[in-house]
Amino acid sequence: MLHHVELYVGDLQRSTAFWTPLMQQLGWKVEPWSGGVNYLHGDSYLCFLQAPAEHLAAGYHRRRIGLNHLAFHARSREQVDTLRDWARAAGHPLLYEDRYPYAGGPGYYALYCEDPDRLKVELVAPHEDALAPSTLPPAELDAGATVRLRRVSEADAAALFAAANDAEVMRFLDWPRPAGPEDVARHLRDAVRRWDAGREFQWAIVERAGGRVVGTISCRPRGHEADFGYFVGHPHWGRGLAFDAAGAVLGWLRTQPAMHRIWATADAENRRSRRLLERLDLQLEGVMRQAALRPNIGGGPRDSALYAWCRSDA
Repeated sequence: MLHHVELYVGDLQRSTAFWTPLMQQLGWKVEPWSGGVNYLHGDSYLCFLQAPAEHLAAGYHRRRIGLNHLAFHARSREQVDTLRDWARAAGHPLLYEDRYPYAGGPGYYALYCEDPDRLKVELVAPHEDALAPSTLPPAELDAGATVRLRRVSEADAAALFAAANDAEVMRFLDWPRPAGPEDVARHLRDAVRRWDAGREFQWAIVERAGGRVVGTISCRPRGHEADFGYFVGHPHWGRGLAFDAAGAVLGWLRTQPAMHRIWATADAENRRSRRLLERLDLQLEGVMRQAALRPNIGGGPRDSALYAWCRSDA
C-alpha cells in the first residue's frame, strides 16, 4: 500500500489552483499546511511543495528520468466527461483530444491533461459494459402533443447554445456555462460517440408547434439501472415540456426488462426540478450532503436530492 508521494512544483499557488478543485471532485480531502498542501485519500496522500528558487531553472519534463504521470480512479465515465468539461473551461491543456475517450485503447475510458508544470494527469473510469445493440433506444421518441424527441447532432449547437446561454438556466446544472456555440458543438460530437458506443443517449427536445430545439434530455443505462438529466431554455419553462420529455424517456426505460431502477438528482435548493421528479413518480431517497459541484454557482460541494423509481414500486 502506497503511503504518500511528495512533489515539488514551480509555483505552489498556481499548482493548487489546478489540483485542489480536481482532487475535491475525485473525493480527496485537502489539508493545507505551512509548507505546502496535502491531498488525502484513506491512509495515502499526495504532498505538493514549492521548489526552492535555485532549482526552478531546470524545470520539469515527463520524458526525463523520474515521474511521468499520475493516474486516478474516476467514479464513472460521466465523471470523466465532467472533469473534461471542467479542465477545458478552466483552460488546462488536454492531451490526445482527437482520440478521446479511448486514447488508452478500446474500452479504456480516460481523460489526459496537464497540470501547470506539464505533469501528465490521467483520470480513468471503471470498466462498464456497453448496452447491447439490440436494446439501443430509438432515435426518435414520441413525447405527446407538445414536444418530440430526436437524437442530437452537431447541427443543434446554435439552438442549444441559445438555450443554455442564460444564468438562470445554468444555475443548478453540474456542467459549466458554455462560452460559445463551439463549446456546445464539441459536447454534441462527444454525445454522438457516446450514443454509438451504447454509453449515453441524448435527445433534442423539439417543440412540435414551431420545430424549435428548446433543450435536451439524456439517459445513461448501466446494467439494471439508469440515470437521466435534462434542461430546457428559460422562455419555455412552465409549459410542461420537460415533464413530457422525461415521461417519454422513462417510458422507454421501463419497457426494458432488465431495468429495475431509474434515478435522478437535483440540487437540494432546486425546488422546480424536485417537483418535476416527484410528478414523475420518483421517490425521494434522501439528501446527499456535499455531493455535487455546481460550477455556475461556485463554492464548495452542495447538497443533492436523490430520487428514484424501482420496478418493485409498481
